[in-house]
Amino acid sequence: MKKNRPDLLCLGGGYESIPILQRVHDLGYNPIVIDGNQHCPGFAWVGNKGEAWLSNCYNWQSVRQCTQKKLKWQAYSIKGIMCCAVDAPDVQAGIAEMLGLPTIGRTKADLASNKHLQYVWLRDHSLPVPPSKLVNINSTYDDAQEFGVIKPIASRGARGVGRYNKENFRERLIEAIGESAPGQKSAIVQKWIDGVQLSTESIIRNGNIVFTAVALRNYDRLGEYAPYVIEDGCEAPYHLAPELFRNLNSLLLRACASMGWDNLTVKGDIILDKDTFYIIELAPRLSGGYLCSHIIPLAYDYDFVKEAVYLAVGRKSRGEEATHRHYVCQRYIFPNPDWYGKFIDYLPPVPESPFIGHFTLHRKIGDRVDRVKSHAGRLGQCITFGNTAQAARKLCESVIESVTKEIKIK
Repeated sequence: MKKNRPDLLCLGGGYESIPILQRVHDLGYNPIVIDGNQHCPGFAWVGNKGEAWLSNCYNWQSVRQCTQKKLKWQAYSIKGIMCCAVDAPDVQAGIAEMLGLPTIGRTKADLASNKHLQYVWLRDHSLPVPPSKLVNINSTYDDAQEFGVIKPIASRGARGVGRYNKENFRERLIEAIGESAPGQKSAIVQKWIDGVQLSTESIIRNGNIVFTAVALRNYDRLGEYAPYVIEDGCEAPYHLAPELFRNLNSLLLRACASMGWDNLTVKGDIILDKDTFYIIELAPRLSGGYLCSHIIPLAYDYDFVKEAVYLAVGRKSRGEEATHRHYVCQRYIFPNPDWYGKFIDYLPPVPESPFIGHFTLHRKIGDRVDRVKSHAGRLGQCITFGNTAQAARKLCESVIESVTKEIKIK
């Protein structure tokens, strides 16, 4: 590690974190990777580029104790802390407050770590959210029949998120509560709104939105993986009519202003139903799924991660102008059902094409293949680009089909 460089604390060392960590290093910082898995790929990647701290990046007390211990025995020049494709904004804010680093503050970040708390806050500030309510282990289908989807109060990667009916409500309820934080005895039921599902990612500087990317989320596999709600990638840019785009930015800005989020990146899960946007969830962090690190730069020619690093360290940016660069498509590798309970015996090499923006396998030989119940069950992903949305999608689906056929199971 080069000690003439400033340090940046990076929460998360998974596969999706690595390109963010790489950009942190390229921008002149020593990435200090914090993760609770000693075998995470981020630890293997960091080498002499920074440091690896073994600590549960989703647990405030764990990271606090680890940080205090490290600072006691060694001198660091820590300039900021970021969530690198992990959903831990409360930990990020807590450590930033402790070290006097740029942050929205832990109290404001709590509005992201508790999905129900955020829903109530936005609803009470007259912002459009789907009807929702809390249910507990004693609730029955009669308490929830007018809603349709259940989710944990706090979880990640779509764990515990599912559609339900009278026959499976009890099973879905137990699973949703089980996937939430330890000791949590409630879950959220929410009205399912049929509409266009969007991922957004915005840069907010001094209370103003300076950039928003919009991607169309692909849920073509809802029937295949029911009752679980599993996303199969996205397509970007998703072009909204100018008035709708202005309305979306206005909504995002009003929501963030209501929560006191002023200098940060914001990930949004949004549904567009006719001309009305509904906020499913907002998160003050960098997105996962390679949206910030690959899809946005390819689609918009915009260095989103650089802007996020500058915000994290309190550094002024000259700003960037976004342009339409390529049409981008992402799809995931899913296991065949007859693979469940078996083990991976062979994985093909990374396919080659000048129009593949990023390809990742999230499994290794010897790994067990289980039923897909959350995003963690997907085996890998591919990002392609082209001059048309159709060309990017056709290539992506072709690559995924080819790779899936080559995987061998025993």
